[in-house]
Amino acid sequence: MTDPDRQERVKAILDAALDLDPAARAAFVSGECADDATLLEEVRSLLEAVDRTGDPLERPLPQHSELGAPALEGTLLGSYRLLRRVGAGGMGVVYEAERADEQFDRRVAIKLLHGQGHSEDLIRRFRQERQILASLAHPNIVSMLDAGVTGDGRLFLVMEYVEGERIDVFSERRGLTTEQRIDLFRQVCAAVQFAHQNLVVHRDLKPGNILVTPDGVVKLLDFGVAKIVSPGADPDRTVTEAGARAFTPAYASPEQLRGEAVTVLSDIYALGVVLYEILAGRGPYAFRGESIFEMERIVSSSEPTLPSAALAQGGPAGVAPGVRAQELRGDLDQIILTAIRKEPERRYPSAAQLGEDLRRFLSGRPVLAQPDTLGYRARKFVRRHRSSILVATVGVVALTVGLSGAVVQRSRARLAQARAEQQAQDVRRLVGSLVFDVHDAISELPGSTEARALLLDRAYASLEGLALDVGGDPALEWEVAEALLRLGIAQGQPAGASLGDLSAAARSYEKGIELARAAVAGAPAQTRYRRTLAVLQEQMGDALAFRGEVGAGVGLAQEALSGYATIAQAAPDSARHALSVVISLVKLGDLTGNPNFPNLGLADSARAIYATAELRLATYPLADNAAWGVRRFRGLVQERIGTLARLNGDLAAARAAFEVSLSVRRQLADEAPTNVDAVRDVGVAYQNLCEVEAGLGDLALARSRCELALETYAGLHVSDTSNAQGLTDLALGHRSLAGVLDESGEVESALDHLSTARDWLLRRLELDASDVRGRLELARAEAYHSLLARSAGRPAPFATDAEARLSELQAQGLTAPDDLVLLERLGTTER
Repeated sequence: MTDPDRQERVKAILDAALDLDPAARAAFVSGECADDATLLEEVRSLLEAVDRTGDPLERPLPQHSELGAPALEGTLLGSYRLLRRVGAGGMGVVYEAERADEQFDRRVAIKLLHGQGHSEDLIRRFRQERQILASLAHPNIVSMLDAGVTGDGRLFLVMEYVEGERIDVFSERRGLTTEQRIDLFRQVCAAVQFAHQNLVVHRDLKPGNILVTPDGVVKLLDFGVAKIVSPGADPDRTVTEAGARAFTPAYASPEQLRGEAVTVLSDIYALGVVLYEILAGRGPYAFRGESIFEMERIVSSSEPTLPSAALAQGGPAGVAPGVRAQELRGDLDQIILTAIRKEPERRYPSAAQLGEDLRRFLSGRPVLAQPDTLGYRARKFVRRHRSSILVATVGVVALTVGLSGAVVQRSRARLAQARAEQQAQDVRRLVGSLVFDVHDAISELPGSTEARALLLDRAYASLEGLALDVGGDPALEWEVAEALLRLGIAQGQPAGASLGDLSAAARSYEKGIELARAAVAGAPAQTRYRRTLAVLQEQMGDALAFRGEVGAGVGLAQEALSGYATIAQAAPDSARHALSVVISLVKLGDLTGNPNFPNLGLADSARAIYATAELRLATYPLADNAAWGVRRFRGLVQERIGTLARLNGDLAAARAAFEVSLSVRRQLADEAPTNVDAVRDVGVAYQNLCEVEAGLGDLALARSRCELALETYAGLHVSDTSNAQGLTDLALGHRSLAGVLDESGEVESALDHLSTARDWLLRRLELDASDVRGRLELARAEAYHSLLARSAGRPAPFATDAEARLSELQAQGLTAPDDLVLLERLGTTER
């Protein structure tokens, strides 16, 4: 073995040993060095030196040994004075330092490489870390300030000084709840996603490299072993150099332990292990000093313990009481297991998607992680048999319907024997298999819409039958209510991605509300039960309003707001519950007087409600909160404020609010490019600015904004043609562009876009003719087309339909003042 290779092996063994408990180190080192007595003695002597100094790996390898060297505290390094040693690693020692030239006060961290005669490998890694840190400007990544060489030839980096604790220690000492830990971890996901987008793979993600400041800001550090992917290469593929096993084995992916290609998916695995530890208090595998090769065998061949089971079995004494096994059971178990799949291609494809799934969990929405059961096998089947689309689809549906009945019968039998715990799992498996797994497996197939509708209907029937057996058991009542909530969202969430079947969704929500009320009555102290009830009421309110029952919808929105407020009052430090109140306020404002939604026409009341939401976002615990969801609703509230300013004729104020909203939304979409809501939000912001700029007379800018909005909507539709919301978005985008073209004198093009808008709305109403917004927008598009065609001396084929639709909607009290003007013009204009 050459000397550099030997140094790399010593580094790898030391790094791994120092991450183990002292009691396990001896066995680990003996196993790693069993074939080389000299190496064993060398490693043992270095470990003894570490024990004497009390700092982890603060001494370099033998080639650059500085054992016995004087301490550097108080010495000058350029413009900085070294204050104290704060850490160390395989490349060097880290000192806290301060500016010594009195130009300004600033504390920094200086990473000083070991020795003077640096090896080529150490210099290469130093330059790589310098290049990486210089390219990564992100609030959750430690920033580089300077770099250079000391007078005696030692390389150093000057970095942002982070006064914080490891993320696991921070979580335990502060007794953070499950939700708070997840919020912290989502900051880690954002940092890693940013690194990956800049073609950087960290390769050594672990709690020791993730610090949290006292005010809860995560900082990712130590890119010493990170890898830059060349700009022309596939960012998902980067190969670890031969012999360079500089990583922490307990957090390394199976392919990393085997010395194979290390990709962004290897970082996803490490993120999963970190999340596992933060929530369960231990890792997925119980390592006890095994060699790297034995660890690789365990990770590759053994199934990890479920995080909820690991916590239930008893983790370390320091595990906070705020984390309970039942909170991990189900979705969180599945999210973590997806991140640490043995096969890289089956993990989350990005850190952004992992963070997005955690956001979905926190908001009570269906998660993307799927159990490795019926759904996974269905997806594999679909990919293999795309030529037999309908046959495969119907076959899957038939199989699923049969299984659903069997699961219900099995659940009933178990109810008589063991009750809640196992049956709750049955419910989750049932919903996961029928509604999300199999449904998602066939959702992209052409011609599968009818089969999807059948599948969802049968799933509802199965859940309804199971619900008959849960009376008197609050835990299971809540489980079924939660399942019905998710089913309803998939069926017909009016303001989000769904199949667009509002009637089916309303049935699911109605039964869910009944069960959630029973669960709350049986266990009033359970916050989760109260939250599920509030979410169901909120969703039911939307469904009713979009079906024309606006008053009833507002009533349910007010009940939901009251429920959220009660929960938030009981937990004044919870950002999640505070944000739920903000979201509920926005939804209430929408139904009260926002012209973009079915509403009561009370614009002033809506404006006051939005102002209250804005105030809450600026108040503790949401003030200065950088969480993705909080920032999203800051942008959304600005959009709502701009909408009402435009309604009031104040276009300048509307434009200012929309510009703020667009700025926020662009940043969020950059951080979460796979998040449909984030991408759609950007399209909506462009469309709003298009209409305002047109009103202010800047038609060129308005046109470019509208085209960007349409481009965004079209991209979303191509990726999910079954999303009913996407049909409405495309229609409104075309209508907005038609208005700009009309103002520009391009009448023929404007008429074409209005015809296209009408076509999209007709497709939307084919899914559910009761959608009031769809009916109203169709009437408006037909009316605009008719009036524009007549003004150009052309026939108006849609005039009769438009007049009839507007008259009907007016009789139901569902039109706005501008709609009455349209109706009057249609009746008075010559035909």
